[in-house]
Amino acid sequence: MTKTLVDPQVTIKRSKISPNNTWVRTYSYVDNSVIGENVFIGFKCNLNYAVIGRRTQIANSCTILGQKRNNIVISDDVWLGAAVTIAPGVHIGEGAVIGAGTYVVNDVSPYSIIVGNPGKFIKTRKIVSNKKLSNSLFLKKIRKLFQKYPPKFEGGFANYTGLPIPQSLEVGKGTVISGRKSTAFPNGGFQFGKRITIKNNCILEGAGGLSIGENTTIDCNTIIITTSHDYKLLSLPQTNEEVVIDDNVRIGKNAIILPGVHLSKGMYIPDESIVFKNLTVKNRGGTVMKHIALVPRGTGSGHNMRLYAIARELKKQNNSFEVTAFLESLHDTFSQLFNSIGVKTINVSQDGKNDYSKGSILKKDLNWDSLMNNFLGPTIFNSQKIIMLVRLFTRNKIDLVVSDLDVSAIAAAKICGIQSVLVTERFELPIAKFKKKDLENAGFKVDKFDFIDIHNVAQKTFDWGLDNATKVVTDCPYVDKLDNKLHFKKLLSQEHAVFVGPIIREDTNNFNKDDIRKKLSVKKDDFLIVAAVGGTTMFAEDKQKMQQSFITTFSNIHQINPNTKMVLLARDNLEVPEGIICMSYLPDWYGLLKSCDLVLTHPGWITVTELSSLKIPAIFSISSKREYHEWDELIRLSELGYSTNLGCNSKILTERILELIGNPQKLPNLTAHYSKVAPWSNGAYRVANLINNIIEKGSEEQR
Repeated sequence: MTKTLVDPQVTIKRSKISPNNTWVRTYSYVDNSVIGENVFIGFKCNLNYAVIGRRTQIANSCTILGQKRNNIVISDDVWLGAAVTIAPGVHIGEGAVIGAGTYVVNDVSPYSIIVGNPGKFIKTRKIVSNKKLSNSLFLKKIRKLFQKYPPKFEGGFANYTGLPIPQSLEVGKGTVISGRKSTAFPNGGFQFGKRITIKNNCILEGAGGLSIGENTTIDCNTIIITTSHDYKLLSLPQTNEEVVIDDNVRIGKNAIILPGVHLSKGMYIPDESIVFKNLTVKNRGGTVMKHIALVPRGTGSGHNMRLYAIARELKKQNNSFEVTAFLESLHDTFSQLFNSIGVKTINVSQDGKNDYSKGSILKKDLNWDSLMNNFLGPTIFNSQKIIMLVRLFTRNKIDLVVSDLDVSAIAAAKICGIQSVLVTERFELPIAKFKKKDLENAGFKVDKFDFIDIHNVAQKTFDWGLDNATKVVTDCPYVDKLDNKLHFKKLLSQEHAVFVGPIIREDTNNFNKDDIRKKLSVKKDDFLIVAAVGGTTMFAEDKQKMQQSFITTFSNIHQINPNTKMVLLARDNLEVPEGIICMSYLPDWYGLLKSCDLVLTHPGWITVTELSSLKIPAIFSISSKREYHEWDELIRLSELGYSTNLGCNSKILTERILELIGNPQKLPNLTAHYSKVAPWSNGAYRVANLINNIIEKGSEEQR
């Protein structure tokens, strides 16, 4: 008489299974395979062309699919955790342990411990006892238990609890619910709250005790395990640890919940996650779930938009990441944008000022107080903000910080011992670029001694931020004439800093140019100009000069060519002539850009990268050198061959645009050098990959 036990609804074809104490569980499929004695094969396993050695333990939902001339061989005394996948032709050595969710693509040496996707060697298993496993007595007890409490398959799922399933529990087809309290498992069995949904093809194994609170949803193909093995002993004795799931928890598809886990009220476990006892969450690709902080500099919308693009790509690549944006500039507008992609936001504005397009930032007297105390100090390296961020990073258990040109965030990360990525559109702060004479010629009254201090402090502070970030990424191309003496050049050569191209949101919408023009009352043959005023203004009168220059330019052109229309993104609500549509701000302007013929704009770098990536003809202009942060960018664009205008001279702009209207074949000339800024358009994807690599490297070091 065979001592082997095969559960109901198991399929076995063309296979040889030892009659000695092997157990194959429900919904498993075995074909063309040889199974040794004292082997355990869990629920929903799939084996084909596999040779399984003696005393091997194969947990639930393992996939072991060899090929006719490329068998999988698993030696004696091996333990495969839940949902392990083994590639054809792999040979797993004696006594190896393969962690839950691992994808094994290479041969495994004896007594190795392998985890991850693909599987990586972690350490060698050290055996304390050489007693060999035998299922004989255990299976004898199981047979008696099955006689007393036979499994039931009502409703399309398997019930191995020996008890009726509560009516408030909705169970999908192909699901297995197994485990009960017994002498062997004194803490075993299930406690179910009300209104619980368990979807198709899940495995809930409750021999160690499983409690599920009310209003909880467990999505398809999820595995919850309450038993394990002590791998320090060759016999792999079973261990039990209760799993507790509180109310209002949602567990995504293909998740694995391991023994000892407690999921608190309201938690969400993303698809493909593996949840460990210490509440470390990994995706099935092996990446540890992390909490990422995004900290844009609080002076302009561009810093927010860059980090929004990165957040979208992070969520797309790995939805297990928890992402929080710490916002200052235009908090209300950008909170909605970040929240729409599942990113939490926290308002960290300290003085109530959250829109630097309103009013003047500087005074004509350029000294330590006006520049450092009132502008650069609060927005670049702010001791009060550093302390606040240290508090918030600690409270929110932040694992990695991504800062857009905010050295305060890098300092806070450094204090907390957190890895960080500094995103920068600049290789130096603009104030450190210009000499005293340059700024005096621009219209400033410069304090000689203060300026020396400002110059030194700005340069040293920014370089400190570059050096102390784990990695630096930039969307700005290196220009040797401008950058060959900078510290940034060294960082690029060392690959501590990398150029990633435009860090912009992906252009996924199929905009209909005719529909957009129709909504704007712009005819198909009209020449449509989009004019954009900068978000960070050193002097309010400079912004007003740019607004008026764009309006005057339009009026001049419209007198000669009535088929000209303009959309003015003015940062203010202005009264404008007929033919101009005035908007204060438009966060998502891709459709508008693709529907226009020409853009007149400030050279804010996020705008530069968007236009370059989309290949929209543009003239970049500033109203005054006093806007030195944009003067810096205008110089770079001129060196790169872009079309620029200094002074917002409406007469010059009118002449240029009329020439383009009369000779539309010249419009592509404006985009001829765009590839220098946008050799590719997926910079956000590259940054997200870099963040993933930093996290994965850190996780391996922790293991």
